[in-house]
Amino acid sequence: MSSIIKQPFANHAMLRKPAVLITGLIILAAWAAAPCQGQMYIDKTEGDSIYKSPVVYQSNLPRDISRQQWDQSDDERHREIAAFFVDLADAFGSGQQSAFEATFSRQHLIESAVDKGQLDADEAIELATKETGLDPVTFTWLMTQSWDQHDISEIEFTGDDTALLSVRHWDDNNEYYTYLRWWLVKTADGWKVADVANREYELLASTLFAFASRRSDKGQDWWPDFARFVRGMNDDDGFEEWQTRLEDALENELPVDLQAYLISLRIAGLLQTEDRQGEALEQVDELESIKSCPIVSYQRGKALISMGEYEEGIYSIENYAEKFGWDADTCEIVADAWFALDDLEASAEFAEKGVIDNGRSWGCLASFAVALPADQKSRLDPYFAKMDNDANLMDYVMGYASNVDDMDALLHIYRLLRKYHPESEITRQYQSQFDQ
Repeated sequence: MSSIIKQPFANHAMLRKPAVLITGLIILAAWAAAPCQGQMYIDKTEGDSIYKSPVVYQSNLPRDISRQQWDQSDDERHREIAAFFVDLADAFGSGQQSAFEATFSRQHLIESAVDKGQLDADEAIELATKETGLDPVTFTWLMTQSWDQHDISEIEFTGDDTALLSVRHWDDNNEYYTYLRWWLVKTADGWKVADVANREYELLASTLFAFASRRSDKGQDWWPDFARFVRGMNDDDGFEEWQTRLEDALENELPVDLQAYLISLRIAGLLQTEDRQGEALEQVDELESIKSCPIVSYQRGKALISMGEYEEGIYSIENYAEKFGWDADTCEIVADAWFALDDLEASAEFAEKGVIDNGRSWGCLASFAVALPADQKSRLDPYFAKMDNDANLMDYVMGYASNVDDMDALLHIYRLLRKYHPESEITRQYQSQFDQ
């Protein structure tokens, strides 16, 4: 068997953070995969102050299950944090800087930058005297982290009034997960954000805030190009313009964290471009030499699998999944790799895991359909039912089955199509092929 690209989304599983954080931009939005609801477990158990919340998501998730779990906790601080995240999500979703800034403690953000060596004491004192909010670059970058649902998977109380959270966020419009780490502090006005980091490429809000605050007198000649790129992340002006701004920023000698962040975005772009996977792999090596962040394993695996190096690619994706857990995206990638290696049992296992994780994953369901043996195609039926027996979905899966010459899958799904959509134009198109 060969690796078949699913249509019409042109291998939508190639999408992944951080590229999809470029909200409303480029091909990444056009090729986005279906929403990924699923099951998340954090394995960290050391320390009495660690709280784990295994969460089972549902298809077309109508509410944030993890929020209700924390709301039911006997610990009042859990309930307070759960309520704060409701307000935090609303602030992010509003797009209004005033509402957004109300959820942050600027003073504690400054202190976080000092603690992490991004600001010195004199800079911190000067900033603390200024009655200003967040700078445009930090604000824009943070707004790319907006979400519609969240899974608070871990809470660690690092003090009486401080907490460190690991949270998985889901964006409905762009259909991707973001894994963030939040530092919270309880003030007289309630819980506030002291800092936040994207866990995949380990970039902190306090890092951007520090550079933005001191750019004028610290010889940061690279800042204008970097700021221009970040502030244009939400502009709907096409992939080529985004790529130009990205390369302009990368021509500068950047701080390591910012250089690594931009290289990871460059890799994401290369992975979307035909016949440039080799370049992407070279860039992954460069990224790893600069900063070994978790996104390296994911992007290396994607590049290797795209080049036909399936076993090595699977190994890299597994390394990534060890850190964040399996979701529909990673399951689909590995399922398709096992399919290309003729291991249909392993392919079916991962594809079904992905469908369970993502109640609306067309790609995982297509992978599952062609990996199942002929006498087990009925295992597809409940998953189609959970997706409302959508005719377009059935057409999509049938198209993929046709590409890999799986007549058994084609016939089985056609029977479902005829049963649930007897008058559909899609059904009529297939009748000439099957009703003979």
